[in-house]
Amino acid sequence: MNKKWLYAPLLIALLLGGVYVYNKYRVAPKLNLYSLQLSTVEGKAVNMANFKGRKTILCFSASWCGPCRHELKTIGKIKSTELADVQVLVISDEEPAQVDLFAQSLHPDFVVLKLAKPFADLGIYSIPTTYLLDKNFDVKKESVGYVDWSDPSTLAHLKALLD
Repeated sequence: MNKKWLYAPLLIALLLGGVYVYNKYRVAPKLNLYSLQLSTVEGKAVNMANFKGRKTILCFSASWCGPCRHELKTIGKIKSTELADVQVLVISDEEPAQVDLFAQSLHPDFVVLKLAKPFADLGIYSIPTTYLLDKNFDVKKESVGYVDWSDPSTLAHLKALLD
């Protein structure tokens, strides 16, 4: 028997495994934003419908995540000039005390919220996971991993998606 045929199932298994890993860790899940159970740092329940009506950057992040902190710092630097009409919502699944410290370290205009369950329960396995939402809260773009908001061409593209 020809041994080349033995490699075909192995190759197919590796290919399917690669597709699975890519979809799990590099593709942002589709979310029902209005079903998210969120609270403020103080513990007050928050409904996502309260934020509808403004262009929004929705970032799923954590205080311990270096790329998350770097992306949020970059957004914070251009917030007042390039993104003045955009609200930034940061969602963390950490403990309330940690979320509070995280909020204090970020741009003062950012709204930091606590998610009631782990990110994995939403299908978010890699952070930062960022969603760009228009005024109607329709998702215009989702991304997994660090986005360099300071790059002029990236910023122009992302701003155009929000308009």
